[in-house]
Amino acid sequence: MALTAIVTSDDGCELPPGSEGTILGIYNHGEAYVVEFAAPVGALANVEARHLRLLERASL
Repeated sequence: MALTAIVTSDDGCELPPGSEGTILGIYNHGEAYVVEFAAPVGALANVEARHLRLLERASL
C-alpha cells in the first residue's frame, strides 16, 4: 500500500504521500487499516482506507 495523503504515525512522525507500507490489521471491515511503514523503520499508523492505494496484491 502507499499513502495518498500525509498521515501521522503512532510515534508522531509525519509520513508523506507515496510512503509505502504493509497492512498488519483491518478495522471495521476495511474502513481503516494498521499499516507498518519501511521509513522511518517500523513506523506504525492507523490509516483510513481513503488515504491508501494498492500497489501490489500478495499472492496466496
